[in-house]
Amino acid sequence: GETEEVAARTVVKTPPPSLLPPAAMEKFLETAAIKEVEAGPAGRTAPLRVTLEAGGVVRQAIFKYIDRRRPDQLPDSFHYELAAYALAKHLGLTFVPPVVEREVEGMMGSLQAFVEKTLRETERKERKLKPKDPAAFDRGMADLRVFANLVYDNCNDETDTLVRLQDGAVFRVDFSEAFAPKKGLVPRCDTPKCSRRLYAKLLAWDNAAVEALLSPYLGVDEIKALHTRKDLIVRLFQKMIASRGAENVLF
Repeated sequence: GETEEVAARTVVKTPPPSLLPPAAMEKFLETAAIKEVEAGPAGRTAPLRVTLEAGGVVRQAIFKYIDRRRPDQLPDSFHYELAAYALAKHLGLTFVPPVVEREVEGMMGSLQAFVEKTLRETERKERKLKPKDPAAFDRGMADLRVFANLVYDNCNDETDTLVRLQDGAVFRVDFSEAFAPKKGLVPRCDTPKCSRRLYAKLLAWDNAAVEALLSPYLGVDEIKALHTRKDLIVRLFQKMIASRGAENVLF
């Protein structure tokens, strides 16, 4: 009735909450009450949009439940989403929005925080919009290319690359087909630059630690190939630093 309408109008006027720090966001995703579940734009197989509420704060999240893991011919699994977030966090990267494993409507899947106030990179280019901090945007995109090679995902997927114009922050969603057990790097995904922080993390890579982190989500071959690609990326940057100088490669 009328009170519901008033409530609906009040919710709309509340500014969208910004992302919490990762640990707090994960806790919210794991424990907040599920208020509404809506089918995605492409019907039932598309990700579902979930409205969560805790302590009077309402947030949106995206739920994926398809679980076709390799060796399936058409791999697409929420486990790869969980693996991408775990690895990004391990490497100190913040462009994969927090995601947790949770049951929604009787199905297990991945529940990922929806990032407000962003637009797709495709749309940003079409509308010729410039981020307020172009340098931050360039740095984010550079590290994202390195990460895409590492997890073997489409580097030029501008539909799933989200940009927050106010500060140039870059986010990447949808890794449900990542981690192919390929020993080479992604075609047409060159990596001219890398942050010093990410490069240091790649140099300090510990196979056993990464294996322990990702074995709940990935198969043995997928993890082995990941180690191999990490070695290739490190060698590539070592060569570039040797020929062009660290100051022209790392930032």
